[in-house]
Amino acid sequence: MAVLFLTATFAYSQPSISGGYEDDIYRYIFTYDVILGDDEQNDTVDFGFMAKKGLIGDLVWNDSNENGIQDEGEEGLPGINVSLYILPVGETEVFYNSTFSDSNGSYSFIVPFGRYVVKTGEGQKYGKNYIRIEDPTLPEDVRNFPWGEIDKIYAADEENDSNDHKGSIVVINEHDPANTTIDFGYVKYY
Repeated sequence: MAVLFLTATFAYSQPSISGGYEDDIYRYIFTYDVILGDDEQNDTVDFGFMAKKGLIGDLVWNDSNENGIQDEGEEGLPGINVSLYILPVGETEVFYNSTFSDSNGSYSFIVPFGRYVVKTGEGQKYGKNYIRIEDPTLPEDVRNFPWGEIDKIYAADEENDSNDHKGSIVVINEHDPANTTIDFGYVKYY
C-alpha cells in the first residue's frame, strides 16, 4: 500500500499593515493536506483566485467655452465611445473594452490592477478631426453636429482638465485603486 501526501501552499501577495516582514509573509500562507492511499482519488480540493480590481472613469463633456477645463454649467456629453486598452510594460496596447458615455456624460470601467490607455471617439469619426454622435435617442442639439476634440490639455488640474483623446495612460494598483480624473472635453462645430 502506497500513501501519497500532497500539500498545497499558497502565499497571498498583499502585505499586511502590521509592519514586520516575517508577519507580512507568513500571515498569508495557507496549507491544505490531502492523504491518498492506493487507488484513491480526491477531486474535491479546489483553490480559487480573484484579481484585485479598481476603477477608471469620469466624464465626457461639452467644453462650450473651449478652454480645456470643466467649468460650472458645462454639461456632460452623452453617446461618446470611450475605449479601454491594456498596456503591458514595454508592449503594444491591446483592446480590453469599450462603453458609451451615459446621459450625464459619465463613464466607468471596473478593471484588474494594471496599466491602461483610455481613448475616445473611436468608430465615430466624421471627417478628419471630428466625430458625430449617431444615436437617434439623443437630443437633436447633441447628435446633429460634428464634435471636435478639445486640443487644450492642462496637467495642472487633474480633476477638471481634458485628457488626450488619442490615449491617456492610467495605472491602477494597490496604491491607486481608482482614477476618476480621466475627462474628455469636446467642442461643437457648426
